[in-house]
Amino acid sequence: MSGSEVEDAVAPRRLFDEWPLILVLTGVLAGLLVVVLLDRFRRGTVLMGASVIMGMWLRAFLPEDRAGLLRVRRKWIDVLTLGVLGAGLTILALIVPQPPV
Repeated sequence: MSGSEVEDAVAPRRLFDEWPLILVLTGVLAGLLVVVLLDRFRRGTVLMGASVIMGMWLRAFLPEDRAGLLRVRRKWIDVLTLGVLGAGLTILALIVPQPPV
């Protein structure tokens, strides 16, 4: 192996290579900000659930080498876990009653 091949083999991943995870975490953070700063529980929680469901779709359809840190276990386990968590957050947001004014 030449020197450049060794460097390529051990090159650290760039931050941009983790764009799927960054996208999901940005959506979850935006949902948290909506809940905390705007006091909109339902809207913020639906945004968080939608972000996790988007992560499920990204994990399902991106190739293994592009999924980044969304790839934890086998694909079907990751997709199932993200789907259940995203659906659970969304259902929670929709069934929790509005507080009295």
